[in-house]
Amino acid sequence: MEKNARGQSAIEYLSNYGIVLVIILISGAVLWQANVFNPASMFSTKYCGGFAQIYCNDFALDATGNIVFVFENSQGSISDITLIDDQGRQIPASTCENAGNLQNSAGPGERFRCTSPGGSIITGAVFGTIVSDQRVQVRYKTGESGFYHVDTGSIKGPTG
Repeated sequence: MEKNARGQSAIEYLSNYGIVLVIILISGAVLWQANVFNPASMFSTKYCGGFAQIYCNDFALDATGNIVFVFENSQGSISDITLIDDQGRQIPASTCENAGNLQNSAGPGERFRCTSPGGSIITGAVFGTIVSDQRVQVRYKTGESGFYHVDTGSIKGPTG
């Protein structure tokens, strides 16, 4: 009879620790999804990133209220670069250009600038505004395949 009691105690002991472990894992997953572990969300410093194939160097508002992004191409040649909205449409009056040739294309490692009206990405944007995790999408065509791709990232921090 005593042999059974020890087995039952062991199972109860393990199941209690198993339940605690599951609760810790679920809590960790919820905090991860809430972006609590993102260093950029903990500080008020400027953050521009999250893009998979292009690198966001910086962003700011210019004197006319347009938001300007400086990206770097981290893959092969790309062309037909545009900023797009959540429905996949080009943001009106937005432009992307390479500093060297003033076209919306970039070779490997080249930087390019995209300019968009301030209100199209950041509602009510003025110089010095603190942006809170605003989504930015860039569409481009690769030179190798000719296919279009969308790269999504986010910006956060002061616009000035």
